[in-house]
Amino acid sequence: MEEETLVLIDTDAGTDDAWAIFMCLAAHRDPNIPFKVVGLTCVTG
Repeated sequence: MEEETLVLIDTDAGTDDAWAIFMCLAAHRDPNIPFKVVGLTCVTG
């Protein structure tokens, strides 16, 4: 079994970033992809 990579998403609140967050969270639910989203920060910019 592979070791999980811990991921912290640090982004702004743009539309493109929202898509990236959705894709990352969808992949996070796939048991074949060994990473775990542990946090999300969002800033203006």
